Amino acid sequence: MKDNVSTPGGVSVGTGRERAAELLGSPNLQLESEWSYLLGETTFSLYFADDKVKFMALTKNL
Repeated sequence: MKDNVSTPGGVSVGTGRERAAELLGSPNLQLESEWSYLLGETTFSLYFADDKVKFMALTKNL
């Protein structure tokens, strides 16, 4: 697992919650520790701890 990746828009591990919202807009699902964005047949998820991105995942929807 790599911790030095980022989205084309600039979100990476360590990005603050407010900055992620500025860059990506409102998520389709917003929980305390997870935001998810539906992207056609995939879902992009951000997982937060201490109001910063700790993990990002891109999964294919079934």
